[in-house]
Amino acid sequence: MRFEGEMSLDEQDAVAHAIAGMYGQDPSSVKDMRAQPHSGYRAVHVWLRLPARVEVQVRTHMQGAWANVYEAAADVFGRDIRYRVRPDDPVQRNIVDSLQSLSVVATAKMEEERNSKARELLRLQEYADAGSPIFDKQVRDRLEAEWKRGRTSENEFRDALRKLHDQFRTMQGGPVTVSGFVIEYYRPTGVHRVHEFPGAEGYRDAMRYRLQLEGERTDSDWEIVSLNSSSLEALKSTHSRYFAVEDERQSA
Repeated sequence: MRFEGEMSLDEQDAVAHAIAGMYGQDPSSVKDMRAQPHSGYRAVHVWLRLPARVEVQVRTHMQGAWANVYEAAADVFGRDIRYRVRPDDPVQRNIVDSLQSLSVVATAKMEEERNSKARELLRLQEYADAGSPIFDKQVRDRLEAEWKRGRTSENEFRDALRKLHDQFRTMQGGPVTVSGFVIEYYRPTGVHRVHEFPGAEGYRDAMRYRLQLEGERTDSDWEIVSLNSSSLEALKSTHSRYFAVEDERQSA
């Protein structure tokens, strides 16, 4: 059985423990597979000891999107990649490694950031309900803007995963002809720069570069996104809002 929905890590824990409690199970029935992922797979499982054993998979929307991609990749590179087996072919092996990195590095970081912001907003609401003046409107606006940017990044990331899933579904074997892209987008002017990372390592290289830029671009007017696409032209078609102003392109 599977329970999947848009939620934070704390909410995922709460759902898993609520399912266990509903069936009279103790906390040991909840198995956290996020800290030690299995072939990149991250989720929380609940083992229900009923007349017949039932395993419930509790996934966030991000974990579910990644799992769908990896299942599609397993149909191309072999079902054994789900059980820590890496392909012999070096190109395919790099692709599998990159897919796992998307989960244990990129997705995990986005979920940790979402969880942190959700906690801050919750504390803010608690203080506001208590009539505390600790947080002023400027702080609230900043937190809400950061939350909104995070959700936009999540949506872009999930969109890239859906496209990658569809590409695996249409493959008959062989390497994936997809590059990783990073877009630096400055909202006030629409000026941007596109960095392309071709090859089997493109997915992972783009994600690493995005994380680097997020540490450098501290101004909230900057939006840094990483995407996968077969070409820059295809990227412009699917994400046209970033390309209203003539772009600067830089291959990495």
